[in-house]
Amino acid sequence: MYKLISTLILSVSSISAHAICTQQNLVGTWHDYAITTVSVADCTFIIDSKGLLNQSSVCYNFTATSDLSPINVSAGYFKIDKSCNITGSLGANNGVNAFFKGQLDKSKASFTGISRNSTGNLALHNFVKE
Repeated sequence: MYKLISTLILSVSSISAHAICTQQNLVGTWHDYAITTVSVADCTFIIDSKGLLNQSSVCYNFTATSDLSPINVSAGYFKIDKSCNITGSLGANNGVNAFFKGQLDKSKASFTGISRNSTGNLALHNFVKE
Protein backbone atom coordinates (compact mmCIF):
# COMPACT_ATOMS: atom_id res chain seq x y z
CA MET A 1 0.00 0.00 0.00
CA TYR A 2 2.78 2.43 0.92
CA LYS A 3 4.55 1.60 -2.33
CA LEU A 4 1.38 2.42 -4.31
CA ILE A 5 0.93 5.76 -2.51
CA SER A 6 4.61 6.63 -3.03
CA THR A 7 4.31 5.80 -6.73
CA LEU A 8 1.20 7.99 -7.08
CA ILE A 9 2.86 10.91 -5.30
CA LEU A 10 5.92 10.65 -7.51
CA SER A 11 3.76 10.45 -10.62
CA VAL A 12 1.77 13.56 -9.70
CA SER A 13 4.88 15.54 -8.75
CA SER A 14 6.60 14.64 -12.02
CA ILE A 15 3.57 15.78 -14.02
CA SER A 16 3.57 19.17 -12.33
CA ALA A 17 7.33 19.50 -12.86
CA HIS A 18 6.94 19.61 -16.65
CA ALA A 19 6.87 23.17 -17.92
CA ILE A 20 3.86 24.44 -19.81
CA CYS A 21 4.92 27.18 -22.18
CA THR A 22 3.00 29.91 -23.96
CA GLN A 23 3.94 32.53 -26.53
CA GLN A 24 4.07 35.06 -23.67
CA ASN A 25 7.24 33.31 -22.39
CA LEU A 26 9.14 34.63 -25.41
CA VAL A 27 8.06 38.27 -25.14
CA GLY A 28 10.92 40.65 -24.42
CA THR A 29 14.56 41.27 -25.25
CA TRP A 30 16.84 38.28 -25.76
CA HIS A 31 20.62 38.21 -26.20
CA ASP A 32 21.78 35.46 -28.55
CA TYR A 33 25.36 34.24 -28.49
CA ALA A 34 25.94 31.99 -31.48
CA ILE A 35 28.78 29.97 -32.91
CA THR A 36 28.44 29.45 -36.64
CA THR A 37 30.48 27.49 -39.14
CA VAL A 38 32.16 30.73 -40.28
CA SER A 39 31.93 33.20 -37.36
CA VAL A 40 30.61 33.97 -33.92
CA ALA A 41 27.63 36.27 -33.42
CA ASP A 42 26.30 38.52 -30.70
CA CYS A 43 22.66 39.38 -31.39
CA THR A 44 19.86 41.22 -29.64
CA PHE A 45 16.34 40.14 -30.56
CA ILE A 46 13.16 41.88 -29.41
CA ILE A 47 10.15 39.55 -29.61
CA ASP A 48 6.55 40.78 -29.37
CA SER A 49 3.46 38.92 -28.12
CA LYS A 50 2.78 37.47 -31.58
CA GLY A 51 6.34 36.11 -31.79
CA LEU A 52 7.40 38.70 -34.37
CA LEU A 53 10.85 40.26 -34.23
CA ASN A 54 11.13 43.99 -33.83
CA GLN A 55 13.08 45.55 -36.70
CA SER A 56 15.54 47.10 -34.24
CA SER A 57 16.84 43.56 -33.62
CA VAL A 58 20.49 43.38 -34.69
CA CYS A 59 23.43 40.95 -34.93
CA TYR A 60 27.16 41.57 -34.87
CA ASN A 61 29.25 38.83 -36.51
CA PHE A 62 32.94 38.37 -35.86
CA THR A 63 35.34 36.19 -37.84
CA ALA A 64 38.93 35.23 -37.09
CA THR A 65 40.19 38.10 -39.24
CA SER A 66 37.61 40.88 -38.97
CA ASP A 67 34.74 42.49 -37.14
CA LEU A 68 31.76 42.86 -39.43
CA SER A 69 29.20 45.61 -39.62
CA PRO A 70 25.92 45.15 -37.79
CA ILE A 71 23.33 43.04 -39.61
CA ASN A 72 19.81 44.32 -39.05
CA VAL A 73 16.98 41.81 -38.82
CA SER A 74 14.36 42.83 -41.37
CA ALA A 75 11.79 40.14 -40.57
CA GLY A 76 11.31 37.04 -38.49
CA TYR A 77 9.44 35.23 -35.78
CA PHE A 78 9.81 32.77 -32.91
CA LYS A 79 6.92 30.45 -32.00
CA ILE A 80 6.70 28.17 -28.97
CA ASP A 81 4.47 25.18 -28.23
CA LYS A 82 3.16 24.04 -24.84
CA SER A 83 6.12 21.63 -24.51
CA CYS A 84 8.51 24.60 -24.81
CA ASN A 85 9.78 23.69 -28.30
CA ILE A 86 10.69 26.79 -30.28
CA THR A 87 10.77 27.24 -34.05
CA GLY A 88 11.61 30.39 -35.93
CA SER A 89 12.72 32.15 -39.03
CA LEU A 90 14.98 35.18 -39.45
CA GLY A 91 15.43 37.47 -42.40
CA ALA A 92 18.32 39.92 -42.48
CA ASN A 93 18.99 43.06 -44.50
CA ASN A 94 21.94 41.26 -46.15
CA GLY A 95 19.52 38.85 -47.86
CA VAL A 96 20.38 35.82 -45.72
CA ASN A 97 17.51 33.93 -44.12
CA ALA A 98 17.79 31.38 -41.31
CA PHE A 99 15.52 28.72 -39.84
CA PHE A 100 15.74 27.99 -36.12
CA LYS A 101 14.75 25.09 -33.82
CA GLY A 102 15.30 25.06 -30.06
CA GLN A 103 14.02 24.45 -26.52
CA LEU A 104 13.18 26.88 -23.69
CA ASP A 105 14.74 25.82 -20.39
CA LYS A 106 12.77 25.21 -17.17
CA SER A 107 13.59 28.66 -15.76
CA LYS A 108 12.12 30.21 -18.93
CA ALA A 109 15.03 32.67 -18.86
CA SER A 110 17.12 31.05 -21.61
CA PHE A 111 16.87 28.78 -24.61
CA THR A 112 19.28 26.94 -26.83
CA GLY A 113 18.94 25.76 -30.38
CA ILE A 114 20.36 25.28 -33.82
CA SER A 115 19.88 27.05 -37.11
CA ARG A 116 20.72 26.75 -40.77
CA ASN A 117 20.78 29.75 -43.04
CA SER A 118 20.10 30.13 -46.74
CA THR A 119 23.83 29.94 -47.56
CA GLY A 120 24.11 26.56 -45.80
CA ASN A 121 25.91 27.75 -42.66
CA LEU A 122 24.96 26.06 -39.39
CA ALA A 123 24.90 27.67 -35.95
CA LEU A 124 24.55 26.73 -32.29
CA HIS A 125 22.63 29.39 -30.29
CA ASN A 126 22.33 30.30 -26.62
CA PHE A 127 19.63 32.90 -25.85
CA VAL A 128 19.44 34.71 -22.50
CA LYS A 129 16.50 36.93 -21.52
CA GLU A 130 17.30 40.49 -20.51
